[in-house]
Amino acid sequence: MYITVSHLYVEVGTYFPISYKVDNLIIYEINEKITGPYKLDLVNKDQLINLMVTTNRATTELEVRGPDYYRKDDIKVWALYLPYYRITEAPDVIEAYLDYFFLGAFEVLKKYNVKLKDIEHVRDAIKKQFKRPRKIFSMMKKKKVHQK
Repeated sequence: MYITVSHLYVEVGTYFPISYKVDNLIIYEINEKITGPYKLDLVNKDQLINLMVTTNRATTELEVRGPDYYRKDDIKVWALYLPYYRITEAPDVIEAYLDYFFLGAFEVLKKYNVKLKDIEHVRDAIKKQFKRPRKIFSMMKKKKVHQK
């Protein structure tokens, strides 16, 4: 079993301004720290679990729907309806996105006996990655700008 993340936005102009790098880090961390230790990679070896993020302006609470099962490709797709305004109007959009995403991921993964504390550990590790000062800013501080 391998876990992936995707996005599907059906309402025009409604999306989360989240970089693909955030999703890549989520995919890596979940598969490294959840799939492996829980031996989910040994259960249904060829199965893919897709956590599909979606929203619309009417979504005010987290909803998890699914799974839709695609037998031919052995893919289970779970839709995570994340609350649009609670995330886009949050002081820290990435942090709010991660909080709701991992609550939804837990709703899916608890069916595989994954513990909440392990999901929270993954979420917190990812949050730390985005709280670190960016290299570009530290490089800018070292350079002195001369004004005339």
